[in-house]
Amino acid sequence: MKRAILLFFALATFGSGCLYSGEFTKTPVDLTELDSKAREFVEGIQGGKLEPERFSAEKYVIKFGSKSWVNIKTQGFGSRGESQLPDRAANVVLYLIQQKGAPSPRRIFYWLSGGSSTHGGYLYFNSTVPAKVETTMIGPRFSLTAHNENSKDETLYQIIVEQTPVAR
Repeated sequence: MKRAILLFFALATFGSGCLYSGEFTKTPVDLTELDSKAREFVEGIQGGKLEPERFSAEKYVIKFGSKSWVNIKTQGFGSRGESQLPDRAANVVLYLIQQKGAPSPRRIFYWLSGGSSTHGGYLYFNSTVPAKVETTMIGPRFSLTAHNENSKDETLYQIIVEQTPVAR
């Protein structure tokens, strides 16, 4: 019995395609410290400069612990998407950039970089009050979910960054 339990844990921990549980950190970012490609991406869509009086940014550093493929799933007001970074990565940086006090529907920009790959996009969400953001990391899956502050059941937008052992 003891041998079977040890074998199970060895396979679960060291089996082929094993993904390690990760960790993440979150920090507010001054717009001048924003990744230059992320800045160009957002300014190109916005049609103007990112001014600190009008925009805010947050940076999430997601550490998976091993180099593998990274999938990105997004959901916003009327949209849903799935993509994959073209190169394998062990660490991913996620920037969230949004306009302060924008009317509803609001738009939030996201920018991911990992290894030598980048991916960006934006999501709309319908809310007149600031969103309550919850972040979790369970194994190789990072989830950022924004809820309406008045209703926990209403998901405004969601970004999932998940590591997988195989390419799509």
